[in-house]
This record gives sequence, C-alpha cells and structure tokens, in this order.
Amino acid sequence: MRQSKIVIIGDAGSQHISSVAFELLKRGHRVVVVSGDRYRARPEIEGVIYHYIKSDASWLRKALEVRRAVAHFAPDIVHSHYLTYGGVLALLAGRHPHVASVWGDDIWLDPGRSLLNRCLVRSVLRNADLLLPVSEHLRRRCLETSPDCARAQVFQWGVDTALFRFDEKARDAFRRRLGVGDDETLIFSPRALQPSYNHHLLLEAFGRFKPRGAKLLLKRFSVTPGYEEALAQRAQELGIAAQVLWIESLPPAEMSEAFSAADLVVSLSVSDGAPVTVQEAMACSRVVLAADTEGSRDWIKAGRTGFLTALTVEAVTECLGQAFALHSGAKTTYEGNARAYIMDHADRKRCFDRLESIYEGLLH
Repeated sequence: MRQSKIVIIGDAGSQHISSVAFELLKRGHRVVVVSGDRYRARPEIEGVIYHYIKSDASWLRKALEVRRAVAHFAPDIVHSHYLTYGGVLALLAGRHPHVASVWGDDIWLDPGRSLLNRCLVRSVLRNADLLLPVSEHLRRRCLETSPDCARAQVFQWGVDTALFRFDEKARDAFRRRLGVGDDETLIFSPRALQPSYNHHLLLEAFGRFKPRGAKLLLKRFSVTPGYEEALAQRAQELGIAAQVLWIESLPPAEMSEAFSAADLVVSLSVSDGAPVTVQEAMACSRVVLAADTEGSRDWIKAGRTGFLTALTVEAVTECLGQAFALHSGAKTTYEGNARAYIMDHADRKRCFDRLESIYEGLLH
C-alpha cells in the first residue's frame, strides 16, 4: 500500500490504540491520534501526532473541535475505535472514508444503556463506510442493531508473536518481583477493573476453591469507581487478602512477562468479541480459562487450548479445579496448542497486511 495519512480516533491511553498507531507508523504511514484529553497517551509514541479534545467540553464544542482537527490533518483514512466513543467523534468529524472498529461492549452492552446511546450507535453504523467487528457474532449484532448498517468484515488485529511468547527468564524474574515462589501457582486476571469483566466472580470462586500455594494477580486499573475497593474488601471477608496480589498497568513488554509468569490466565468478560488479552496469553503459551461466550469460543477450544466456563461461582470454581488438576504433560500440550493456534489465526503481521489491503480498497 502507498504511504497514507491515517487519523485514528479513540482512547489514546488504550494500549490497543498505541499498538495500532505504532504498527502503521512502522509501515511508513503518517499517523495522527485524536482523543479526549482525559485519555492522554502515556507515553506518546515518537513520530505519531496527537491531538487532544477537551473531554469536559459540551458536545457542540467537541463537534466543532473534532471537525476542525480532522479537516486540518486532511487524512486519507479515518479509523475510529469503539462505537460509542471514537465512532461518535468520527461521525461528528464528517470525514470519509471512515472505518469503524467494533469491539464488544460498544455494540453488545452500550446501546441498551440509554436511548441516546442506541441512536448514536445506529448513526455510526449507518454512516461509516466500513465496519470492522472483531468476530462474526459482533457482525451479526451490528445487523440486528441497524439492518441498514454499512458493509461489515470480520477483522482480527492480531498479536505481536515475537513480543508475546513464553520467556522462562522473564517468568522467574517477574515472579520474584511479586514474591511468588517456584512451587506456588499464579492465576492472572489481566482485564481492567469493571463489573462486566467479572473479577468479583473470580474472587468468589477463588475464595471457595481456596487452592493451597496459589496467588491471584489483579491489575490495578479501575474503569468503574469503587470497584477496586469493593474487591479488596471482599477479599478480606473471604479470608484470602494475603493471596491476592495487585500490579499497576503494564506496557506490552511487561505484560508479556506477566503472562509468562502466570500458570493460568482468566478472562470472564460477558461481551468480548475477540479478547486481545486472551490471544496474548495464548501466544505466551499459557493455559486460559475464559467465559463461555461466542467471542471466547473462537479462540479457546475446550480440551485443546484452554477451559470455558459458565458465569456462575459454581462453574468457575469447578473449572479452577480442572485447571489445577492438569498433569504436567497435559498442561504442556495445552500450552503448545494455544501458541500454535495464535500463530495460525492471529499473527499481527498478516493481520496488518490485510488491513492495508482494506484501506487500499477504500481509496480506489
């Protein structure tokens, strides 16, 4: 694809947005990220232009600002991420061609939260030039939400399989940093802290199972105010506070180390399309326990690459027991299968080759 100017509209603080911007920049494109200032990237990527809109401004002022900004940068492609945030800003910008990525909550949960959300989502779906949902069931959801929506193609963003791979030295160093012994089992739940990711359910199951010599690692990045405090309080009540460890948000290289350090990675989202953290964990040859949803089933093959669970305390507790009961040979087989599946279905280079072909098609 020829070098193009691409404006990405979304949460600049999102690791996903950063990785997309970095990959496009590596491929020689000029990249601009437009985001609300409360989502300011930390750190910003050298070579990427950032433009921040006042998050506390009225929607009229946001509309004027994003239209001016996008017109000033005169992009070849506008690519928004997350319908009810980046998609709405791109709609206000009024620039085409507009590619809108669809992730999960933005089509599965957000439209049901208010009439305004529903109207905004439908407007984005109808006015985009192309929709890129990350799974087939999200593509169907787009059609159910707005039957006259734009053309949609299922698209995977993929994983940097050179970065996300098992590293024994990194594993040992990260576990020492956490104070986890070689003979202890580490369970890692890497999602942001919000109720739809069901950390509370995992906590209840962990408290009921009470595995000896096990630690539960949570990432201290709270989307829902008060949720972290509620989890910490519940851990105290269950008598497992000493077994619950907390870390801050991590850059990709350290996330790879955290996955390597874990014996089991858990993701219990109710609405994932194609869970990136699950794919990254699999690329690191980790056994994954995920919610039994359509999005997870695309990646977790029960009995081959991981475990799927219903979202009840009893079911999660039972699956934890099954994962702990894996003998070393079976665990090694699961881990090898997980890595191989990602290499075959979600290698980032091939995914971005396809993205460039999609862009090229919109420009001609």
